[in-house]
Amino acid sequence: MSRRLQECGITIKKPGSMEAVGDALAHLVRINTESDLAESGRATVVLSGGNTPRHYLQAVADGRESWNGISVTLSDERFVPTNDKESNESLIRSFFLHTEAKIVGLRGTATRPSIAAEEASDRVNNSCPWPPSVSILGFGLDGHFASLFSESDCRERGPFACLATRHPTTGADRISMRFDRLIATRRIMLVCNRDKYAYLQEAVSKDTATAPPIVQFLRASGDRTELLITSD
Repeated sequence: MSRRLQECGITIKKPGSMEAVGDALAHLVRINTESDLAESGRATVVLSGGNTPRHYLQAVADGRESWNGISVTLSDERFVPTNDKESNESLIRSFFLHTEAKIVGLRGTATRPSIAAEEASDRVNNSCPWPPSVSILGFGLDGHFASLFSESDCRERGPFACLATRHPTTGADRISMRFDRLIATRRIMLVCNRDKYAYLQEAVSKDTATAPPIVQFLRASGDRTELLITSD
């Protein structure tokens, strides 16, 4: 069934260990930001939070001698204070403290998710040249990526870079980069383990109008996406 993924134009790689995944991501970020930096002196990298990125973010941060001119923003964020242990921004900052990267968070201080999403959009639009050079994403076994949980989330279009969403099971409020903003990325890296790879193979084999968000994204991104499968 991996043939169905390859038919979408997706490159599938199996680096193995998380250390090897980190090395691969660091290399891809380095080479894909260089062209944008050479052209305009600026670039954007989109990163994800969560448990898996903890294993590769140090390698990505250390993979460039200089992050000057590069904005680092997030694919999504929990609606928690930025100093909360569950904050994706807090996680990213902890790995990039020693760099010159400009961290552009999504949470801010708004008390309502919809206002936080609008304010995040302003920060992204003002501080992150678009499209991003690279986005490093993950996905869940329910088929969501970033914090886009449903087909309706994926269809959301508009002038804002971000939107407020809600986890369908826990009801927790989230802020997510919009589908159309993420799909514009020049090079997309999708990291998953073997269980998620098996899910993806099954999900992409079903030609339905209500494909999960991650399948919709992969079908739309095609040959700009590399799938990195870890054995850890």
